[in-house]
Amino acid sequence: MAPPEPVVVEREPAPAPAQFSASFAGAALVVGPPSGAGAAAANLARNLPVDRGRTVVVVDCPPAEEGAFWPAVAAALQGRGPVRLMTSHAGSMRPTAPAQWLADQLGTEVVAADGAVTTVPGAAFVVGSGGYGCWLRFAPGASPTPLGRRFPVPRWEAVDPNSPWPTGEVGVSEPIPAGLWLRAQRAPFDPASPDARPVVSLPCRDNVLTVVVGGPGQPAIPTDEVCRLLGGLSAAARSRVRLVWYGGEHQGQAVADQLGEPISLYTGLPVGALRTGAAVVAVNPRGQQTWRPYVTEVAYAPAGVPTVSGYRVPVPGLVERAPGVFDLGGGVVLEVVPSGLWVRDAEDNGPEVRALPVDPEWARLTVGSPGKTTAGAVAVAGASLVERLEPEVRRLLRVVFCDPTPPPQPPVPEAPAPPATPDDAPPVPVSLDGPLPPPPAPVWGEQQGDEVVPPEHRSTEQERDALRRMLGERYGEHAAVACRHIEERPDDPEAFEAVVTDLAAVSACLVQDEEVMVEALRTGRLGRLWPYAAAVVSGLRRLPVHQGVAVCWGEARRFRTGDVLVEHGLLAAVSGPTVPVDGRTEFVLWSVTGRRVNVVDSFGSVVQERVVFPPGTAFKVLAVVEAEESAPMQVMLQEVVGRHHELPPGVLGNLERAALALRNATRADA
Repeated sequence: MAPPEPVVVEREPAPAPAQFSASFAGAALVVGPPSGAGAAAANLARNLPVDRGRTVVVVDCPPAEEGAFWPAVAAALQGRGPVRLMTSHAGSMRPTAPAQWLADQLGTEVVAADGAVTTVPGAAFVVGSGGYGCWLRFAPGASPTPLGRRFPVPRWEAVDPNSPWPTGEVGVSEPIPAGLWLRAQRAPFDPASPDARPVVSLPCRDNVLTVVVGGPGQPAIPTDEVCRLLGGLSAAARSRVRLVWYGGEHQGQAVADQLGEPISLYTGLPVGALRTGAAVVAVNPRGQQTWRPYVTEVAYAPAGVPTVSGYRVPVPGLVERAPGVFDLGGGVVLEVVPSGLWVRDAEDNGPEVRALPVDPEWARLTVGSPGKTTAGAVAVAGASLVERLEPEVRRLLRVVFCDPTPPPQPPVPEAPAPPATPDDAPPVPVSLDGPLPPPPAPVWGEQQGDEVVPPEHRSTEQERDALRRMLGERYGEHAAVACRHIEERPDDPEAFEAVVTDLAAVSACLVQDEEVMVEALRTGRLGRLWPYAAAVVSGLRRLPVHQGVAVCWGEARRFRTGDVLVEHGLLAAVSGPTVPVDGRTEFVLWSVTGRRVNVVDSFGSVVQERVVFPPGTAFKVLAVVEAEESAPMQVMLQEVVGRHHELPPGVLGNLERAALALRNATRADA
């Protein structure tokens, strides 16, 4: 029997390869060429919000094939229901615009933009001044219907006039994604300009209508034009308004007074969104973003006092005892204020500091209360807070210590002399730019005056208060360095305050005021510098002792074995030196009470491992090596403590070995 005929099954021809690719990125569908969509289109899609009831579509047309690619897009969207196209000008009235054609092809609703589409956090916005300039709804065989400029639609968009309109002779209200920009008419609107970009890119918030006023280098917008814009909104819309003064001094209180109702003001540009509110950055008059204020929003009432209505936590881990008020311990609190931060006694209160506006150039740390002497515990808490702040805030930080209100001065007579300077007036601060000079050379001699701070002196509270007033804004940085060098904080806040203030005095003296202080101590005429000198001597007593060899350099003169030399100023030496200095006389010292002042190293001093002796320290000459060839004179000295002149075993040998090492180094350099 013949085998059966094979059955031939007719197969449908294989379908042609797809002419597009379609995949979801986030909540949006990306349609691109067969090889796949580009990274830019995928990144855009991932950041787009959901459009409930519609498929959000990003079209990545192949270069130079936009017109020919739309049939492939139509094929990709078949059966996907209503769509929203995230393609600029896809809904314009031009014959080549695809939105109406797609709606007819798909038999469903298509939403597209009659203008350029730009995205900001929270919204996709249509930029356009011609045609509708907004999102349009296209239905098969029907005329388009305008939907507004923003997707998703914020609660306040119905109040947006959707096109620029003048508010008076100066200003014009320009729609932006976040709300409105009341800018000067004479400044042309270019969304890509450096001044406009930060405004156009502000996040869109569903429940906040952001109204930006003015711009860097623009004429100031009159208060009545700001009120005219706000007055044209409904009461419900005005309650959602947050004003932003951009590149100029704000007029928040004047607007509230003239409008006759409360208004809210951001303290800078609300550049980001947080769960607790807006992330705000201050902007200086040149339009440069500077620092992030701790108070982000302030409320102004007609003829009222500004109140904080939004803020961020200045330092993590603090306990908040009231809104915007944090506990620093020891009866001291930290309060966020528009100008920055306020460290005060918990019992203090008053409007002066709270009324200071944000300064876009500087972050202000106010320590103490106006009209009162700043208590030691408050001053130290403010200084120690500096190091805990963000680096970008510290870079622009000004620390202001409050003082009592000075008594009124008598009128200056018309003639022979000016009134005498009061005894408690602070000295003119001495500051140095560039690297530190070497410390003053020792001057062995008699003291001329009788104002002497004994080396065992402990500073009083009055002396420390006076010191803080003398140093002014400088106190904060030096006290912060001192805080870093304290390994254990005493339980007693007053003791801690004394330690920090004394060490801050040492730091300030050695970094900036050493020559002035040494000269005053040598002459014995301290005058107004007495509290400063008292705190420095008290601070040296708190530092670790250096026992061993130290070296300083000075002028040559005749020295004899057995002479007792006294330096009535501060004597600064170096421990363990290996390099000679300038060929001057080398005083090789055996230190007993000299103090290591490592605190100065934190300021990048060129002088390292310094040892400082308190004023009035005496030294006994043990040996003298005369100068020869390139080697300078060397004088070996033993510190005299009390009446003790005995030579401890091995001291002279240690001094001689150190002197020989220095002499050999000098010959090697020569």
